[in-house]
Amino acid sequence: MGLTIQAAITFVAVLPVLASGQTKSAQSIPTTVCEVVKSPASFSGKIITLRAPIQIAFENFRISADDCTEKKIDYLWLEYGSGPKSQPTSWCCGDMVPRDSLALVQNPEFRRFHHYLTAVRKAKACYDCYLYHVTATLTGRFDAVEPQPRALCGFGHLGAACGRLVIQTVADVVADPVDPSTLGKKK
Repeated sequence: MGLTIQAAITFVAVLPVLASGQTKSAQSIPTTVCEVVKSPASFSGKIITLRAPIQIAFENFRISADDCTEKKIDYLWLEYGSGPKSQPTSWCCGDMVPRDSLALVQNPEFRRFHHYLTAVRKAKACYDCYLYHVTATLTGRFDAVEPQPRALCGFGHLGAACGRLVIQTVADVVADPVDPSTLGKKK
């Protein structure tokens, strides 16, 4: 009995230290798309949080960096962490089943994100007819490969992306309906 009480006291005394260590390792770095593409190596391997519009289409799941003036990479490829049965779109030469060691939290906000992100018009004559423009706050691990002239980096469609965000959590989802007259038309 005395040993059990001693073990409980030790556990209670050590618990805040363990919780503090877990919180520090799980904390993310708040940033922007432009900061990440300007200095991808400084964020590589780290958990980051950013807010951005999401681009999705056949062979395309990314965050654009078109509005960023200084950049070493052109966009952030997106992938779900492990847990879901598949990625939200398909692309050549990648595993469509999320298997990354970083697990995706599949809470109601993620399900809302995935629902709006993948909602499409059901029509034979409509290609890439996604019904919503989705913006969200994403947290996940950013991976980067130094771009080389005339070389592929290894992430996304055909391995063309040099930066990837493996999504762990999704928050603050905003879904704006697409103008029906623009569905299926190239941008």
